[in-house]
Amino acid sequence: MKKKFYKSVIERLLLESKVDVSMSTLVICGDEFDKAVFKDLGFSNVTISNLDQRNTPDYYSPYKWMLEDAENLSFPDNEFDLVVVHAGLHHCRSPHKALLEMYRVARKTVLVFETRDNFLVRLGNKVGLVSDYEVEAVVGNNNQSGGVRNTEIPNFIYRFREREVFKTIQSFAPEFKHEIKYFYGLNMPLERLRVHKNKALVCCAFLSYPFVKLLTWLFPKQSNLFSFSISKPDKAKDHWPWISLNAGSPTLNVGWCENRFLTENMEKQ
Repeated sequence: MKKKFYKSVIERLLLESKVDVSMSTLVICGDEFDKAVFKDLGFSNVTISNLDQRNTPDYYSPYKWMLEDAENLSFPDNEFDLVVVHAGLHHCRSPHKALLEMYRVARKTVLVFETRDNFLVRLGNKVGLVSDYEVEAVVGNNNQSGGVRNTEIPNFIYRFREREVFKTIQSFAPEFKHEIKYFYGLNMPLERLRVHKNKALVCCAFLSYPFVKLLTWLFPKQSNLFSFSISKPDKAKDHWPWISLNAGSPTLNVGWCENRFLTENMEKQ
C-alpha cells in the first residue's frame, strides 16, 4: 500500500505538471524502495542518498548514489529540480532541519512522505498497535542500523501535521508565498501485526479494518499515510506586497509600508 500511495502522489503531480520524469531528482534517506518507484515511473536523472557507507556509487544503478547527511546536505542552493524523502525525516535528530535542507537545495518542488499525527494513530499507540520508537527497524537490521541517523539507537517517530509544515516553511522563507499541497492514504500494517505476540489485539485490529477504512474515507486527515508537496515560489511574482526585489534579492517595500502605517506615531511608541 505504501508503494501504491507513493506512486499515486507522484503520478498526480505529473498530471498537474508540477514534476516531470526528466527532472534532476534527489532522494534523501533513500533505498531500494525509492529506486523501484522512480524506475517504475520512468524517471531518468535520479540521485539516491543516505548514510549507509557500505554503498558504492553504482549501488542503485541506473541511478547514482551519494553519501549525504539529510540535515546538512553538501549541495548548493537550488541544485535539483525535485527533492524527495519517503519515511526518512523521522530518522533525523531534527526533522525540521532536514526539511529545510530539502527546501534549500530544491529548485522547483519538495515532496515528503511521512506519517500524520492524528487521533487514530494516537489511539493505535495507546493500545499497542503503533509505536513511538522504531525498535523493529533496528531489530530488522541485525541491531546495527535503521534507527536515528541510521544508527542502532531506535529513533522517535516524528509525525507531522499540515499547520506545522506551513509554519516551518514560512518561517524559513517569509518573503514569499508558498503553494503546499497535502495528500492522504491508509496503510493498515496487517502483515506486520501477524508477528505480534498479543493475538487478541491483533484479532481486534483485523476486525476493525473495514471500520477504519470507512472512517478515513469520510475523514481523510485521520489516515496514517501523509504526503505534502511544496512548490518553490517564483520570486518575481510570489513575494508579499511589503517585499520588493532589488537585483533579484528581496528587500522591504518602504513605500508600501509608508502608505499603510503612521511612522511618526510608531516611533513615539
